[in-house]
Amino acid sequence: MMNGEGLDVGVVTDYGFCDDFGEEEFPSGNSNLQSSLALPYPQHDSLYILFHYSQGIYDEMNGNGYFFSQNLNTSLIDMKENEGVGEVKEKNTLIFSDTIVSGSLAAVKNSNGSDWWITSRLRKHNEFVTVPLTEEGVGEPVYQAIGDTPPLFFAHNSGQSLFSPDGTKFVLYNRIAQVQLYDFDRSTGQFDNFNRIDIIPYDSLIVGGAAFSPDSRYLYVSGAFHLYQIDTEAANPAESVTLIAEWEDRGLNFPDYFYRMQLGPDCRIYMTTPNGSDFYHVINKPNEAGQACEFFQQGLHLPRPNSLSIPTFPNYRLDTDSPVCDPSISAPVVMTSASAVFPEQRDYRFSPNPAVHYINLENFSGFGRKAEWTLYDINGKVVMNKKLIPGSERTRIDFGATAAGIYFQTVTEEGQPVWRTRLVIAR
Repeated sequence: MMNGEGLDVGVVTDYGFCDDFGEEEFPSGNSNLQSSLALPYPQHDSLYILFHYSQGIYDEMNGNGYFFSQNLNTSLIDMKENEGVGEVKEKNTLIFSDTIVSGSLAAVKNSNGSDWWITSRLRKHNEFVTVPLTEEGVGEPVYQAIGDTPPLFFAHNSGQSLFSPDGTKFVLYNRIAQVQLYDFDRSTGQFDNFNRIDIIPYDSLIVGGAAFSPDSRYLYVSGAFHLYQIDTEAANPAESVTLIAEWEDRGLNFPDYFYRMQLGPDCRIYMTTPNGSDFYHVINKPNEAGQACEFFQQGLHLPRPNSLSIPTFPNYRLDTDSPVCDPSISAPVVMTSASAVFPEQRDYRFSPNPAVHYINLENFSGFGRKAEWTLYDINGKVVMNKKLIPGSERTRIDFGATAAGIYFQTVTEEGQPVWRTRLVIAR
């Protein structure tokens, strides 16, 4: 973007993390996750405010050195400029400087439906810093002491914080600090009713994430090896904790442990992995209690590997006529956890699921010799059959007038079954 260079001044730029090293190496940029978010400038068409942390502190911890966030900055962007590509008009305006918990940057709309509250958690104090954004600009930071002082290691990309879609709750979470749940007043910008929930057992990894269900009732939290659901509307939320899933070791060179989460526009929750992986894990029905939420490990196939990060999206639709999400959007969910995956062949994938008129069947290693795809109804009767072209990586399968329902699909190679999974056809 025009004038977009030189953001996040500090150790990120001082140490050359944002430099272009050429084709052999890649600039790493700001390595702190959940350290930036963009908000519309209230009552200003085409203007946006980018809030972003800069890394300004280097600390030694547990024998290792880490860069930590120190400054909250803003940059002003006009998306009307440069033929709609946008231009940075002002950048690196300092809002406050302190020891900040990395990954704690979050935002929610003011109850007036136009303005915003932007929050950060201080790293060495039990204080939140809340900044208002109005049509007059960014206001003065307000400090509020509440809750536990975060452990120092919380500061380095080891957790996640966010508001519920309805803006009434806020969670600050990682495995060491555990679940720190608050109520939030969108009129005053104040936190209240602190509730700590100790649920995540000691995992060998410190990674973890959190997300609220679209209806703001259920809170999902993960350690590297466990995913839990909490009913925030229960009389005692700590007693409502339900283990949803344990991580399944699939023998990958870079294990796809559970990590950070984000509610999608299709009302599903998507979960990243801490290692390079071409999958997201998926919570298919997060508004449902317990196992009915339908968690699928490796639920969404990505076009290329992704590691650690997922964009931070506050609920821009709060107090509008639009819902926070639309469950009718069809998502290409691969229901691997509900399937029997044969050890001979692990490369078959398909989407979308649920399907309406067709699916795309893929195998990036190429279909094998004499490969055939077969669709069965729940009684085991063959409904459809299709031969697959050996060596081909993708084929489209049209269902025609096949009735809506639950089916099973299999692939055989040279007469031997190599893959089987469930398929839902919706009409």
